[in-house]
Amino acid sequence: MALSNTLLQNIKLLQTNEMYEDIKIVLGPIVTIAENNERLLSHSDRLTFYVHLGDACHRTGEHQKALRYLGQALQLRRCTSRLRGLPTEADIRWRSYLCYAAQRLHAEACRELACVPEKARTPAMHLALGQSYLRSGEEKLAQTAFKCCVKATGGLSMEAIKGLLACRTPLSEVLQLLANCGCLTQRAASATGPLEQLLARYFDASVQAAGRAFRPAIEALVALDGNDLMTGDSNLLATLGEAFYQCGDYTEAERILTRLHSLDSNWLRHIDSLAELLHRHANKTRQLECLAASLMQVSEHRPEPYVVYGYLNHSNKRSSKAMFFAQKALTISPNSVHALIVCGYVSIRNGKERDALSYFTEARKLAPNSFEVQHGIVWTYINRHKYRNAIAKAELLVKQLGRNPRTLGIYGLATSYENKDKAIEILADAFAMFNGRGCLPECVSVLAELYMEKKRYPEGQGSARASLVRPQRSCTACLATVTPDAASSRRPLVHYEIAIRLDSKNRKAHEGAVAMRSVLNLDSRTAGTHQHQMDHSDDCNE
Repeated sequence: MALSNTLLQNIKLLQTNEMYEDIKIVLGPIVTIAENNERLLSHSDRLTFYVHLGDACHRTGEHQKALRYLGQALQLRRCTSRLRGLPTEADIRWRSYLCYAAQRLHAEACRELACVPEKARTPAMHLALGQSYLRSGEEKLAQTAFKCCVKATGGLSMEAIKGLLACRTPLSEVLQLLANCGCLTQRAASATGPLEQLLARYFDASVQAAGRAFRPAIEALVALDGNDLMTGDSNLLATLGEAFYQCGDYTEAERILTRLHSLDSNWLRHIDSLAELLHRHANKTRQLECLAASLMQVSEHRPEPYVVYGYLNHSNKRSSKAMFFAQKALTISPNSVHALIVCGYVSIRNGKERDALSYFTEARKLAPNSFEVQHGIVWTYINRHKYRNAIAKAELLVKQLGRNPRTLGIYGLATSYENKDKAIEILADAFAMFNGRGCLPECVSVLAELYMEKKRYPEGQGSARASLVRPQRSCTACLATVTPDAASSRRPLVHYEIAIRLDSKNRKAHEGAVAMRSVLNLDSRTAGTHQHQMDHSDDCNE
C-alpha cells in the first residue's frame, strides 16, 4: 500500500519550500502509523520521510530527535541499497554530521564523516572532515582531507588552503598543489582577460597571507587596492586588514578594518579582529559599543556580533556577560578562534586558569600560528605561577614566528619571573626593534621596572616615555608611575597625577603622589595648580 501521488507531491513541495514545522506535523503521524504496520508504506517512502523529518528537526533545533530519524533512515538505506533516486548513505551521514556539529560533539561528528567512503565524499565533506581531524590533532589525516577538497574545487577553496597551512604544510607545497590544479594561478590567467588576471593576483596574495608570507602579500594587496577596478572591495580590505593584524601591525590593521566597516557596515568576516583591537584601548570603548550594536543588526546567526559583544563586556569587566556571548558564538561556529580567546581571558580574570588553558589550547589547534592565542597560553601559565612552562612556550613562539617585538616581548616578560638579567637583554632587543607598531606595552612596562631595580634610571625613563605616546587599556597608568621614579628630577608629580587620571585605583600612583607632595611641601589643596601642566604635558599626547 502506498500514499497517493498528490500527497507525495505536496509533501515534496513542503520540503522544497523549507516549511519544516509543517513537515513535522504532517510526516510525524505517517511515520508512526508505518512503524506500527510496516506493510502500509514502502521502504523507499519510509526512507524518504525519515530523511525529511530528520532534516526538519535539525533545522528547528531538535538535533537529538533528528539523529534518531536519520539513524532509522540509515538502516533502511542498507536494505534498499540497489534502489536509485533515494537519499544516499553519504547524504544521510552528512545530515547526521551537521546534527553532531551543532551540539559540539566533535568526535561523533568526525566519526560520522569518516564512515563515508572517500569516493562518495563531496568537497564540503572533505573540508569538514579536515577541520575535524585538525581539531583533534590528527594533522596527517587533516592534510589528506584538505588536499582532496582543494583538488575537487579546482583550487578555489580558500578554507581548505588555510587548513593545509594550519597543518604546517609548507607554503611552497601548497602553491605547487594550486599550480597543478591549473586554476587562478598567474600562469593560467596570463592568457585571459583583465578580470581573471586581477582575480588571480588577489587569490595568490590571499594564499601568501594565509601562509604568513606577509610582506609580499601586503604589497600585492595594497597594489590591488590602488587599482581602480578593485578599490573598496570588501574581500580585499578584509584580507589586507587581517594580514596586518596577523603580522603585528595593529595600527594599520585597525585603520583598514575601520575603513572596511565604514564602507560596508554589513560585512562580518574578520571584523572580530577589529573588536579585539578596539578592546585594547581604554578610550575606544564607545567605538566598540557602536560596532557591537551595528553588527547585531546585520545577523544574529553569525558568531562575529556575539564575539564583539564578548570583547565589549570583557572591557567593561562584566565577566559573566562576556562568557555568555562568547559561548553563544561558539554554539553558532565552534571554529571561532576569537570566541575561544574571549573565553580564555575571561577565565583568567575569574581565576579559572585550567579552563583558560583548555580554551587557548583548543584555539591553537584551529590557529596554530596565531600570536594572540599563544600569548594567552603564556599568560595562563604565568597566572598559574608555572613560570618555566611559560618560558618554554614563549621560547617556542619565538622559534615559530621569528624574532620580532611581539615574540621577544612576551618571551622577556615570561623570563623576568626567573632570570631578570636575561629578561632585560631580551626585552631590550624587543625595544630596539620597536617602531611604534606591534610592541606589547606591558612588556615595555616590565623593562622599565627592571631597569629601575637595577638603578639604570635613564634607560627606564626612555622605555617608559616611548610607550606613553599612545594610551593602552591596562598598562599606561603603570608606565606613568614608572616614569617619575626613573626621571627623579623632572616633573615627577605631573606623571603621578597622569597615572591617577588614567587609573584612579592605582595604589602606587597615589603613594608616589603623596610622597612627592611631601618632598615639595605641597598639600592636596595646591595639587590643582598642576592641572594646566598635565593638560599640556608632552609625555601623554593622546
